[in-house]
This record gives sequence, structure tokens and C-alpha cells, in this order.
Amino acid sequence: MTIDAESGLNSAAAPGMLLFETERLTMYAVSAAEARELFLALCQDEALSTIVPAMNENSGVSALEQAFEFERQCGTGEAKAWRIVERIHGVSIGAVVARDSVEGIHIAAMIAAPYGDRGFALEAKTPIMAWLEANDQPDSLRR
Repeated sequence: MTIDAESGLNSAAAPGMLLFETERLTMYAVSAAEARELFLALCQDEALSTIVPAMNENSGVSALEQAFEFERQCGTGEAKAWRIVERIHGVSIGAVVARDSVEGIHIAAMIAAPYGDRGFALEAKTPIMAWLEANDQPDSLRR
């Protein structure tokens, strides 16, 4: 793969690693184990967990159980995750998650509360959505 200015895809970082860049953000593909750790870290954000029902302890499943299920999904190709890093400060601010569903691919961005309301979620999802669409989903999740 080559660097594509239109889609924001830059795979030059490491062989097989998907890296997307925007003006303010870099999204790094993460392993299944890293996805679990990222999910657990985001679950500690009380403000975020109140607006993402699946992260909420009231869902009946503990955050740890959900994190291990997410790791399993990433490991089997049912889901893919990217860490979102704010480029100026090099701070991890959230995750983009793409999952297979009956309707096709569901993509969501979870942004830590201190970085909310700045348009980061849409900015992070846009190049990944473009790549997923260009690569004839859902098979791209399994690459």
C-alpha cells in the first residue's frame, strides 16, 4: 500500500499496520490485546461511559468482561480498533472501532471526555470509513 493523500492512509509506519492521519489526529491500528487495554482505559472515563451504554456497568456485564470480549472480536476479525492520538501533544484521546454487523460495518469513535466537543470523533472516523468502503467490506476487517 502507498500513502494516499485523499484517504489519509499511510501504511509506511510498519508493514501491515494501518495508519491514518488527518490534520489534527493520527489513528494507529492496534492488536487485539492493545484493543482490550484501550477499551479498559476508556471505561475509566466516567463521562464517556455514561454516553456509551455498552461501556456502562449498568449493562449487566463488567467492563473487564466486555474488554475481553472486544479482544476476542478483534482477534477473530469481527472487529478492528485504532488508537486515536492528538498529533500536537502526542496524547492518546480515544479509539475508533469497526465491527461486522448484519447491516454491514458499524463504525464508532469513543473520545475521552476532556477532548469531547471538538469534532475529533468525525475527524477520526472519516478516513477509516473511506478506507473500509474502498476495500469492499466486510472483508477488510480481516486483513
